[in-house]
Amino acid sequence: MPKPNTGAYPSQIKLDVWDTAGQDEYQAMNRNFFAGAHCVIVVFAVDSPSSFQSIETHMYNIDSYCSKDVIKILVGNKCDLESGRHINYDDMMDKGTDLNIRCFETSCLDAKRSTINELFNEISLMLCQANVARSTAGSFKIKA
Repeated sequence: MPKPNTGAYPSQIKLDVWDTAGQDEYQAMNRNFFAGAHCVIVVFAVDSPSSFQSIETHMYNIDSYCSKDVIKILVGNKCDLESGRHINYDDMMDKGTDLNIRCFETSCLDAKRSTINELFNEISLMLCQANVARSTAGSFKIKA
């Protein structure tokens, strides 16, 4: 989670994670999934050009159903692939720059599993920082 507690951030935060896997049967429920979300993670597989191409559709849904200050994250999964990779790191970063969002690469393989921890640690920190900025406006607070 966030850096060691110095009093500025909670030592623990709870993350509720909903995974729709981009499946069509969940599209009608997007409004419910996105309601009140503080962060949305769009994941694509680096070996699937079609999943990379669907990013724009997901971003449209996020912009339609989430608040304007929602944190958006783009994640390229399966970064462990040596061959079969169709979307390279630079393409992902260019897309992130175009969309003005943070990008990460992850893998669930043991040798790269730390990438998932790093992703959620960074998200936790971003949420804490956003909470500090928003708490003065009274928008929301992270419950620790």
